[in-house]
Amino acid sequence: SAIKEAIKAELEDGLKKYGRDRLAELKNLNDKGGAEYAPDQMKHIFYNSKYFWAVDDISKVAQLKDHLDKDVRYVSCMNQSTVVLFTSDGYNKILDGSAFVYTSDGIGFNQFGLNEVASVLVINDQYKEALILTQDGYGKRITIDDILKSNKARIMPLNTEDHVITVLPYQDNSILAAQGEKTGKVYFIEAEAYSLFKRQATGFRALKLDEPIQSADLFRKADSVMISTEYGYSKVIPTQTITLP
Repeated sequence: SAIKEAIKAELEDGLKKYGRDRLAELKNLNDKGGAEYAPDQMKHIFYNSKYFWAVDDISKVAQLKDHLDKDVRYVSCMNQSTVVLFTSDGYNKILDGSAFVYTSDGIGFNQFGLNEVASVLVINDQYKEALILTQDGYGKRITIDDILKSNKARIMPLNTEDHVITVLPYQDNSILAAQGEKTGKVYFIEAEAYSLFKRQATGFRALKLDEPIQSADLFRKADSVMISTEYGYSKVIPTQTITLP
């Protein structure tokens, strides 16, 4: 039509007057030659609340020795993986693995517009839910679909002065192990004690402790569980000796 031709002519004229040659380098994301940006390229990510470090091979972790301490956690993903960052004040941000560029010096999460990250969760088909836990013992299970519905939105309302300490992939028949901040004691509870809620819910306080929770993890029910310290000491505990509330 005449209108389409007029619009086309105007765009072509604007391109001649103001267009510039491409400055950015084109990358073939389907290249399987080990390029950093290939969709299936692995990323090994180490992070604390403020920074992350990433290497392409776990054997290179020695390059990060000056940065790794008890506050650093680890996840692995591919460039094409969906990765969700959870902040301590209860918000989430959805990225893909390619956002985590290789670095041994550390990059601040503030480049993603986040001040303090509580947890990094890599989404995969092995689980359909996640468990969110706060320092005061409040928590809930939430479906992955619900997490992915909104980006940079509140995932869990919090009580005053409470904050999220971790978000863990949830599977049935799991036990939650939580470490107290003051005493270092480890407390155990059936993970299913935390019910499934929507993102608008605070959840409830299944763990009622006399001290804040410093860290936590989930493990499937088994004959024994091994607990390791930051200095390399380990202890194997038969699960039948664990008292669950």
